[in-house]
Amino acid sequence: MANSAPSQQPSALPSAADERPRLNLSLSPELDRLLASVADLAGTTKTSIAAQLITQGLPELLERAQGLRKAARELDQQVRRK
Repeated sequence: MANSAPSQQPSALPSAADERPRLNLSLSPELDRLLASVADLAGTTKTSIAAQLITQGLPELLERAQGLRKAARELDQQVRRK
């Protein structure tokens, strides 16, 4: 029996959008307006502004996460010694 659905053949070269993971965010209306204003002033997209902010903030977030992990390990060791 023949399949009536259209065939899904992968393209030889994926587009740039297909190669990059996507992230969906839900923003408050106020934050969305602020982000839109900044993007308009910068002459770019909200997505570009958000990506820049995430990129700039990741080193600090990573440092904080590592500090929390270290503190949790130390606390766990103290509890086990008692």
